[in-house]
Amino acid sequence: MYPYNIFKSYHIADISAPGEMVGDIIQKMPSIEILGQLYRSEETRSKKGIDIQALFLETDNNGNPVFREGRQYIEMRYGRIAYFFVHRLRLHQGNNTDYFDYTFAFVNWYAKSSDFTSIAAQRSHGLMECSNQFRKMTLKCILPVHRIFSPIAVAPNGPDKLIVIPLPRKITG
Repeated sequence: MYPYNIFKSYHIADISAPGEMVGDIIQKMPSIEILGQLYRSEETRSKKGIDIQALFLETDNNGNPVFREGRQYIEMRYGRIAYFFVHRLRLHQGNNTDYFDYTFAFVNWYAKSSDFTSIAAQRSHGLMECSNQFRKMTLKCILPVHRIFSPIAVAPNGPDKLIVIPLPRKITG
């Protein structure tokens, strides 16, 4: 379902850091809890909590940067979590070997909506609109879980649009 080349393993040919630093083995998880907030992926039975929002530098649906007035703006991006995975990094320092685990979410991002008049009306009510199609898969689909802003709810709005409703996030357990 996902192209394998997204998960390439990189090796450093530096004598002071011998061997493999980033492996190609991942441990998948169906859900995680961040500060008391449960996030699920499409691999769980319950679909509650699989849609999220995260901040990014603004791009178009093809991944090209969008500049306005000479600078790139920040956008809130909405997506659906396919799965979570833990990736282990091995670092050598002298005779010591340290392992660090990093948790990521593989997210399919919803494409932007092109109906700007409808979007303006909904923003005044705290709602957003996006396409029910996903953006092209890029490396931005691999999201460190600390970049998840909050969960969202989505509801259909016509044949090819979704209404995005931001949900409050928990900040303590």
